[in-house]
Amino acid sequence: NAPNFVKAIIYKSKLKINTREDSYELNIKEVTEEMNNSAFPVKPVLQSMLAELYWSYYQTNRYKILDRTKTVNFVQDDIKTWDLAKFTEKTVYYFKESLSDVSNLQNTKIEIYDEILNDFKNYQTPPNGRAFRPTLFDFLVHRAIDFFSNRESDLTRPAEQFTLNDPKYFSIEDEFVNFDIKTTDNQSFDFFAITLLQEAIKFHLKDASPEALIDVDLKRLNYVLQNSGNDDKMNLYLKTLDDMELKYSGNPVSAM
Repeated sequence: NAPNFVKAIIYKSKLKINTREDSYELNIKEVTEEMNNSAFPVKPVLQSMLAELYWSYYQTNRYKILDRTKTVNFVQDDIKTWDLAKFTEKTVYYFKESLSDVSNLQNTKIEIYDEILNDFKNYQTPPNGRAFRPTLFDFLVHRAIDFFSNRESDLTRPAEQFTLNDPKYFSIEDEFVNFDIKTTDNQSFDFFAITLLQEAIKFHLKDASPEALIDVDLKRLNYVLQNSGNDDKMNLYLKTLDDMELKYSGNPVSAM
C-alpha cells in the first residue's frame, strides 16, 4: 500500500517537527532507513523527500552553516558538522536518484498516489490539474527542477561556467529537445535544471493532449528568460510564445 505507507512517514515527520528539538536529524535518519528498505514505487518518492529534508535542514540552520569553513574532515553521519557544499551534494544526489528509474516512473500514473496529493481532479473547467502532472515522473521531475532553479546555493563556480545565453534555449519545443547540451561545469544548477526540462519536454512531445507539454515548456521558457544573459532574450522569448500560441490555438490550454 504505497500511498498510505508514504502518508504515514509524512505524518510521523510532522509530529517530530512539532515535538522534538532534533526532529530534522531524526527524520533524515528514519526516511533514509525506510528508503533503503523500499522498492518501487515507494523508493523514488522517499528519495525526493530525503533530498528536501536535507535542504530544509540547511535552510533552517543556514546562519550556522554559512559561518563554517569548507569541511575537510567532517563526520559522515553527523550533519551538525557539514558545510553548505556537503548539504548541496547530498540534496543533488537524492533528487537525481529519485529520477533514476525513468522507464517505470514514466509508466506509472500519478493516481497511484491520490492518497497523499492535493485533489485537483474535480476542477469544473477542463483540463483538470492532473493533466499537467499525469505520471509519477512528472511529479518528481518538477520537484527536482524547482530545487535546481534555486539560487541560494552559493558555491564556487569554475572559469568555464555553464550559461543559458545561447538563443537555442528559447527555441520551439521540437527543436529544443534535439539540442546536445554539454558542459564541463558539472556542478551547475542551470545545467541540471535545463537538462531535466529537456527530458520532461521530450517525454510529452508526442502526447495526444498537449497540457503537460505546454505547462513544462512554459516553465522552461520562463526559467531561461530569468537566467539568460542574452541581450535579445525578451524578443527570443516573445517569438517562441507567439509560435506556441499559433501552434496550439485550437486547444483551450493555449490561453496559458
